Amino acid sequence: MTTDSEQRAPELLKRNGRVAEPNNVRLTAVRPDSPDDTPQLDYVSDENPVPVRDVADRAVDYDINDAVTADVDGAVPASTGLRLMGFFARESHSTADVATFEIVNGADASAGDAVLPIELSANQSAREWFGPHGIAFPQGISLDHVAGTFDCTILYRYGPA
Repeated sequence: MTTDSEQRAPELLKRNGRVAEPNNVRLTAVRPDSPDDTPQLDYVSDENPVPVRDVADRAVDYDINDAVTADVDGAVPASTGLRLMGFFARESHSTADVATFEIVNGADASAGDAVLPIELSANQSAREWFGPHGIAFPQGISLDHVAGTFDCTILYRYGPA
């Protein structure tokens, strides 16, 4: 007896453009954490030895914070699947100065776990990309202002790694 997912496997392999008519399709992994609460499945076939994942397209969202001079609590709301994918930041005071802040795993910038400390010298910018998996931030993403004025765009997504 085959399951609905096993019956979908040949179509999945065809849809990914790797195999025209897959033979001997096998399920290689089942992960329970997918965005729509259905298992994420990996399949291989004789013609396609590299696993093909059956996952939803997970786009990256962003949160823009301009001219930050105080804590930004709950910039991105908490979720069990929240992943920090990256950030762009720049010192933005009208009179160039040092800007320092932390990206925090928590709904409250002063009470959460400071994960990424960032210090920008006058007129400096910084950017990081943590893809393709990102960093888990299940408590939400906040910005803990320490000094100066800065702009920060947070890149995030919801879903498993």
